[in-house]
Amino acid sequence: MTLKTFAEKMRVRVQEKAGDHYEVNLEHSLGNNGTENIRLTVKTDSDSNTAPAALLNGYYDQMTDKESEDLLEKIADEIVRLCFFSDYVENYGEMLARQVMDYDFCKEKLLFKLVNTGLNQELLLNTPHIPFLDLSIIFYVRLEEKDGMEMGVTVNEYLRETWKVTAQELYQQALRNAPEKMPARFVEMDETAVSLLVIDGEITPELLNILPPVENMKDNTLYCLTNRLIRNGASVLLYPGVLKECAATCGKNLVILPSSVDEVLIMSLSDENRLSDLTEMVRGINQSVLEPAKVLSDHIYRYDCQNDQIVMA
Repeated sequence: MTLKTFAEKMRVRVQEKAGDHYEVNLEHSLGNNGTENIRLTVKTDSDSNTAPAALLNGYYDQMTDKESEDLLEKIADEIVRLCFFSDYVENYGEMLARQVMDYDFCKEKLLFKLVNTGLNQELLLNTPHIPFLDLSIIFYVRLEEKDGMEMGVTVNEYLRETWKVTAQELYQQALRNAPEKMPARFVEMDETAVSLLVIDGEITPELLNILPPVENMKDNTLYCLTNRLIRNGASVLLYPGVLKECAATCGKNLVILPSSVDEVLIMSLSDENRLSDLTEMVRGINQSVLEPAKVLSDHIYRYDCQNDQIVMA
């Protein structure tokens, strides 16, 4: 079953559960690395221009190769639970639409993430960004989480112009917010965590919370650097002082493996000859394990602790 087929099945099921008072539609948009995002939106029969929406890509990933009617029904019920609380449908979307246009409201909620520049040329045409190596820094507003539904808005050029700020001003504000809103986590990877990354392409916040914090980095050992939610966690690379603190635990330069947009892996740089092998490992995981939307880069990086600088390896 394709994502589009799944999305249409969800639209029909949710519409049946919602009844005639609601209008259930699908919206298509450009996602990370040229992938497609499909959102299911729920509107009342009023003239409201905003609506609660459920991103269907994550739900689609729960489906196995064999279609399950029970799972389809469970997902439809979950979408209904998230979208159909009346205060949100009637009032909350309109309120947020007004608030997002107000920079004073949004600036304390502004965060940033890293995306691959080459794979996101179309997205970057209408998105304020700052180049960083082979990556780009883009911005989003993390509004809040309500009844399990996290709401956020990617900052596009229209919003930036409305706010009357530059991309650099967005970056400086987001850089002030991120360490507090999404604090860094630097942990040693055990065999279970390494296996999850290599086989499934992800680790969970629950597992992250039980991995030991790093006191002294050991040679030939992988360490994970991310944020508390493991969501857009590769951006932690740019937090002031974070890589310097990591390097201080081993007294060496570091190798940075961009394992996904959600986290990076860190090793002490003890053998220059391993760099080509590590690059091939990252490329292999990107091609065979990661979802296309999660890929960050096929290149690895080096952190020069003396100059406090990240460079291409």
